[in-house]
Amino acid sequence: MIQFQTSTQMAGGEEFVARFWNVEAARLGLTVQQLSDQCDESIGAYDRIWKALESGQ
Repeated sequence: MIQFQTSTQMAGGEEFVARFWNVEAARLGLTVQQLSDQCDESIGAYDRIWKALESGQ
């Protein structure tokens, strides 16, 4: 979402992204930083799994 908003500059998009992250973090009982960290960890895990599958391991 952040990358999309950065590239498109949709009107009201920055406010929407900020509200979404705040609400989703609160819903999960996390801070926005903790949610962001979990997302980053998930992306890293996905990349590692994908690379392992590509290499046949």
